[in-house]
Amino acid sequence: MFWRPILPRRSSSCTIQRLGMVLPEPHLLYRGQDAKGSTFLVNIITWKSHDAPDTAPAEVTAIWKAMEQNVEKRDCRRGIEFDEVSEIAMKP
Repeated sequence: MFWRPILPRRSSSCTIQRLGMVLPEPHLLYRGQDAKGSTFLVNIITWKSHDAPDTAPAEVTAIWKAMEQNVEKRDCRRGIEFDEVSEIAMKP
């Protein structure tokens, strides 16, 4: 499977947890397919602060740089993106 080389880079998740950059909420990893049938991954984490990914230490950015080399750019977008989203509470 194409994504197997990326998963050993899970050390990124371990490292950002060890450095206290994220909250202890569960970290979620999803796999999907875009309209062209290409596989993509979505990793959902909760940063402790808004600027945590922008001010990540060299130890973390080195891991991200290595991960970026294993993914492709698509539709004029980077291979790895950091988008901020907010949870919407659903009423039962």
